[in-house]
Amino acid sequence: DRWTRVGTLQDAATALGPEPRRVFLTTGRKDLAAFRATPGHHYILRSIDPPDDTELPPDCTVLLARPPFDHDAEARLMRDHAVQVLVTKNAGADATRAKLDAARTLGLPVVMVDRPILPPAETVADVDGALTWLAAHGFTRRSV
Repeated sequence: DRWTRVGTLQDAATALGPEPRRVFLTTGRKDLAAFRATPGHHYILRSIDPPDDTELPPDCTVLLARPPFDHDAEARLMRDHAVQVLVTKNAGADATRAKLDAARTLGLPVVMVDRPILPPAETVADVDGALTWLAAHGFTRRSV
């Protein structure tokens, strides 16, 4: 595997480097500003819903599709669009598995945006603990 792990979408855009590449962008339609600021690449953006045209990078192909996606379909898409690098977010589940496996099969590099670090929070081990916590914070069975 040829992965570059980054902390933010801005870091992902920077990791693409200055050399023009065909980038399969699966980070969502709402977080495109970093890639608009990194022209020179051709972006293949896959989204469930159509993005706002004013948000798109200058050289962008938009593919509207709804998951799940399987390995063969992902590999075919990457070949058909001559993808040279995959940029995706760590979804923390099997949601990204097929595209990562397809990138591996095709020998493509991956820029992986790590999940944000969540602030510390109180946790409980079971339902009784949750009910105790709720009661201590002014919630009653009736209000929950």
